[in-house]
Amino acid sequence: MFIKQKRCILKARLGKRSGITTQSRCYYSNNPDNFPSSQGAIDAHRFIKLADETKRRLDNLAASQGVKSHALMVRAIESTLSNAEQQQSFVAAALRARQTTVQTGLVIDGPAFGDYLKARVRGVKTVRPGLQPIDALATKTA
Repeated sequence: MFIKQKRCILKARLGKRSGITTQSRCYYSNNPDNFPSSQGAIDAHRFIKLADETKRRLDNLAASQGVKSHALMVRAIESTLSNAEQQQSFVAAALRARQTTVQTGLVIDGPAFGDYLKARVRGVKTVRPGLQPIDALATKTA
């Protein structure tokens, strides 16, 4: 078990006219692996280059919502990541289902399943259509 430790990183920036200024960044952790290394392994900030028009739109939207542009960007990034992860999950599930169909050769008759769902929505208790060999359905529709 690690004792709670504090490690401060001092960064010096050279300014063209202002000389040297110093900024302090402090990190708290129970795990020494979370401390930034001397090579700067932990990147606490990300810098994004935005077009002037995008900056203007961002500032206007943030002002209209009463938040800072940073908070708006964080929400937008989190929302985009969440949507992308959900889409990735759906695609993975679809590929697994396809693989199962290829391996077993069994499927559910689409129109029969549609009728089943409509009945369920109306509150009618009905039996779910069972799996059938894909060959049987292919000859049925031909």
